[in-house]
Amino acid sequence: MMPPPMSLLHVTVVVGTRPEVLKMAPVLHAMRARGVFDIDLCAVAQHGALLDQALRDADLVPTA
Repeated sequence: MMPPPMSLLHVTVVVGTRPEVLKMAPVLHAMRARGVFDIDLCAVAQHGALLDQALRDADLVPTA
């Protein structure tokens, strides 16, 4: 008998500044690599262009 499938843990991460992206990027990449998290990345664009550049550099795409 097979065990029931494990459901993904839902996590929402909110970033608004470049330093927040720099701190959270390795955490988000590690969480995605584990494959047990359903991650929503919300960018509130407190610092517009700087945030966009940091997200691109970290290879992150906001979902909200």
